[in-house]
Amino acid sequence: MAVRPSVLKNNVPLGYRLSSLYFGCGLIDRTGTLDHGFPVDILNPLSSVLQHGQIKSSLPGQTGAAVSSISKLCVDRANQILQRARTENRPIRVLWSGGIDSTAAAVALLKTADPKLDRLEFYYSQHSVREYKLFFQQSLAQQKIVKIKSVDQALGTDAIVVTGEHGDQLFGSMKAIGVKWKELNKAWPEALPNELNRRLASTHRVDQVLDYLAPQISAAPISIDTLWDALWWMNFSMKWQSVAYRIPAIGAASKTIKYDLNQQFNLTEHFFNSNAFQIWALSNRCNVIEAGNWKTYKWPLRDFIYEYNADQKYKKGKRKQASLNNVIQHPDRFNFRRRCVAIDTAGVLMLQNFDDSLKKAIDGSIEVSAGGAFTISHESQLWSDLGSTGE
Repeated sequence: MAVRPSVLKNNVPLGYRLSSLYFGCGLIDRTGTLDHGFPVDILNPLSSVLQHGQIKSSLPGQTGAAVSSISKLCVDRANQILQRARTENRPIRVLWSGGIDSTAAAVALLKTADPKLDRLEFYYSQHSVREYKLFFQQSLAQQKIVKIKSVDQALGTDAIVVTGEHGDQLFGSMKAIGVKWKELNKAWPEALPNELNRRLASTHRVDQVLDYLAPQISAAPISIDTLWDALWWMNFSMKWQSVAYRIPAIGAASKTIKYDLNQQFNLTEHFFNSNAFQIWALSNRCNVIEAGNWKTYKWPLRDFIYEYNADQKYKKGKRKQASLNNVIQHPDRFNFRRRCVAIDTAGVLMLQNFDDSLKKAIDGSIEVSAGGAFTISHESQLWSDLGSTGE
């Protein structure tokens, strides 16, 4: 939907469409700088985040209070979620993938919960156990656990659902993985064009994206110097809203369960979605990875997990994986990644299987009728603008 030339009859700038193509999702600029071409509601504007606390810049290698406070932030966030669950008399359902983010969330809740007051449930898959078997055996085996094949099996409005979402937005960007550290450490005006060209494969498209995004990068409340900084900043400031909605939307798209999308969204607590965590991220750009060593990525969270279980192997050897991909689809249900998804201003989810009928639309644009069905308009220049690769 984000690469279409129009959304809800509004013309969309080519720079926005190409930027969304690069990041693989519809972008919502939380600084309010960019013209999306269509009206948007910003759920968590950065202006409100900055009112929460003061940004305190850190130095490379600093290990003082700014870094160690990540443990306190995790415990504080766990207490916040536990208090909500007690007030609403709901169980807490943790979606545990075995990755660093969801494991840190699980540790915080296990450390903080009162067995007499709180009801913790841990939903996991075979991939979760494969990713962190020791934690499953030592920390979760005695808890209430439910094995699932797809995330939609864990969703519903009978519990507060806790995820490890927004961890990537706080700490870095998947776009950086696979890029040599020498390139990541270059000044972003020099290195970003090369990175964009790897995906967009066109100097014209790259120029369009750079012209479009430059004011947004300049609007950052901290200095954006390197390609590593720029990729993180764009992830942090423009993918946040898409990430916030994607798990609730998985359930809304499921053929097996039906529920109100907004109700599910309101009952979903992404563990790292707090103003305090975001202030930490803005203050600690130097304290997320040791230069050139991906085994240290998210090391403050690794330390927090290590404080709980003293697992040196996980702390020093865990590599970044796209854990969510393992459970967002199942052949007996639906393939979420092959659906076009949009949410209109009334909160209604519009979707369609990405099948042969959509593949035939390469020479035209895809329009959505009031009933959510797709029609084709061949006057559009969508695919000639974006190329004919089928992306």
